[in-house]
Amino acid sequence: MSILAAALAFRKGGASSGSPITCSLQQTAETLIRHMGLLFVPAGVGLIAEIGVLRSAWLPIAAGLIGSTLLSMAVTGLVMHWSIRRRAARRSPDTVHGLEQG
Repeated sequence: MSILAAALAFRKGGASSGSPITCSLQQTAETLIRHMGLLFVPAGVGLIAEIGVLRSAWLPIAAGLIGSTLLSMAVTGLVMHWSIRRRAARRSPDTVHGLEQG
């Protein structure tokens, strides 16, 4: 998913469906989807192997999962907000100035 996100982020806007970028992105996506089962095997084996630890320490594990999920969502939101404001500042300085006052 990180590879797909990076490919989409650095892709030029307005690429046609037959462009080399789109073909490359499609090939990357198909390769990752084809091997998705293999990518999830280590996680599944880890869960099975450590089921005793999961049963005895489920509360701290659940708290860590929920806390890290909320933290990553907040950081992602802040980064997107910063990125959108920065992109708007490059296009029109008045837009960013209007956002700061509103």
